[in-house]
Amino acid sequence: MRALRRPPVPAAAVNRAVRAEPAQARALLDAADDLRRAHEAVLGGEADRDALRAAVAAERQAVGALAATAVAEAGGAVSADVERRIRDTLEAVALDSQVRERFATGTLESDARAAGLAADLAGAAPAPPRDRRARGGDEARRKAEQERERRRLEAALRRAEAEVERRRADVAAAEQARESANAALRDARKRLRVAEAELRRARRAGP
Repeated sequence: MRALRRPPVPAAAVNRAVRAEPAQARALLDAADDLRRAHEAVLGGEADRDALRAAVAAERQAVGALAATAVAEAGGAVSADVERRIRDTLEAVALDSQVRERFATGTLESDARAAGLAADLAGAAPAPPRDRRARGGDEARRKAEQERERRRLEAALRRAEAEVERRRADVAAAEQARESANAALRDARKRLRVAEAELRRARRAGP
């Protein structure tokens, strides 16, 4: 039997994200449904473009949230190309019924590309509030802060370990001194007993 083909990294990351964060996946499905309805209404002359812009913004927000989860599920350090393909796949949920069906069950076999609706939506929604460089800057600052905290904790651990070793050495030295003192005391008592015995013999042998 031929082995099942493993999905590419972007599709696999999206599948894991759907299973890890089902609420985010549901939010994207709902936003995709709203976007399709708003787009159809605009084309039919039944709604204004403000409603469409709101639907696009909601869909982009849902895509952004689940894309971040998918990137984390892929290991957190992915290439720009993989991240783009993850976002393209999530955006295709609103456009392709087959992609939507496999996305809903977390069984995508390949990544997808949003097409068709994108041209109609050009200019319909405001640009995302933060670009990739801003997100990258926040991520870099977060990692730098985590690294500083890790180094601080490691330094504190080394100081604590050194203090424990010093205390152990002090205890060992004290125990050794006590043993030496006990040995000296035992020797002194032995010598005292010998001297007392000699004194008694001398008294008995006296005139």
